[in-house]
Amino acid sequence: NHDHAGDVPAGSLKYFWGGAIVLGGFGLIEVNSTQMTFSFIEHSEKTLYQTTLNPRS
Repeated sequence: NHDHAGDVPAGSLKYFWGGAIVLGGFGLIEVNSTQMTFSFIEHSEKTLYQTTLNPRS
């Protein structure tokens, strides 16, 4: 729900998935020697959010 929507700093919310009918989804993490990619995928295989992280130096 949106009860705490005003508490989230502007620009920091990447997705909100709170529809009336929720069929599920999953997180996918892919890691290799150069990067790590995190994806949040809904039941229809649509990617809702994806970000890539590079190794720390």
